[in-house]
Formats: sequence, C-alpha cells, structure tokens
Amino acid sequence: MLEGSGTYVQQQLRGLRRGSVYELRLRMANRPGYGDDETVVIKLDNHEIGESNHPSDDFSEYGVAFTARTSNPVLRIENNTPNEEDCSVFIDEVTVTSVQLGASIPIANGGFDEETVPGDNGYSYMTAAHWAGSDGNVLVQSGNGPWGGIPSAAGANFVSLQGMGSNIEQGLEGLTVGSTYLVSFSFGDRPGFGE
Repeated sequence: MLEGSGTYVQQQLRGLRRGSVYELRLRMANRPGYGDDETVVIKLDNHEIGESNHPSDDFSEYGVAFTARTSNPVLRIENNTPNEEDCSVFIDEVTVTSVQLGASIPIANGGFDEETVPGDNGYSYMTAAHWAGSDGNVLVQSGNGPWGGIPSAAGANFVSLQGMGSNIEQGLEGLTVGSTYLVSFSFGDRPGFGE
C-alpha cells in the first residue's frame, strides 16, 4: 500500500538491453471510501514513463511500454495524489516483459507537415489534417518566435496543445487485440511559460 502522496516503492531492474522495448504491467486499486483522485506515477531512473488515472475499488491491470535507456535502471512506483494525506493506492503483480516489435502502424500526418500554416504569423489555431482535436490546438511552423523559437524535431511544423485538456486524436487501424504497442513521439514545452 502506498499511503499518501509521495510514498513509493522502488527496485533496481537487471539485465535490460539498452534500446530494447519492454512492457511494465501491474495491478492496482484505491482504498475504498478514502477519496477518488488517487494517481500513480511510474519512473525509470527518475524519468517518468507513465501515469495512471484514478484506480478503481477493485484491482485492475495497468500497463506502459518503454524503451530501456540503461541496463540496470531503478523502477519507481509512486503515489502522486495531489495534496491528500490518506489517499492510498494498493499495488500488486508487478512484471516487466520484453516486447518484440513488428511493423509500424501508419499514422496519417504524424509529422504535421501535410499542410502549410496559413497566414503570416507562422502559427494558426487549427487542428492538423487527419487529426481531430479540442480547442487550444495550434499548428506552428518550426522555429516560430511566439512559440519560443523551438525547432521541430522533424519537418516544417509541430502542434502545440495550448492549455489543460487540449488534445489531438486519430483512429488507428490494423491493431491486434491483446498485443502490446509502443507509441513514440517528440515533445517539449513552450519556453518561458512554466514547467
């Protein structure tokens, strides 16, 4: 039981191959009757690799895929419930399994470069082609000054998710039920606008 925000368990993993993909699986539940905002963060060598939503009153499975950066990283499972003293999370059945990668699944306009950003500002409040999204999506040209001058990781554009809850989404086809997939992308923050 991880009782209260900031409590954790950790263990050094051994024998991982750098650059290989693994899946961490565990079961977790909240402490019934003690609130409903518990969350757990998963870290490897202090790098966050996943964060859970509120666990249910019964043990349910949670999984996250990651790429090993080192052979012997420290795995940490931490209760990061916001400002609650007695919001507990129960953890059980922690496993780490190697994942064999197959062919990639196509993502339409994954680099956000199918269109030219309209206007002279180098950014436009819009959702990129082939994506659906909420308000707060901004298509930004690489290196745009108002967005911190950050160059794109690849290509001419990137998407800014401006504000809490802003999102993009796209339906995927061709996945196999019960198989593990790794989603990878580059991201950064807008310099000068908080951490």
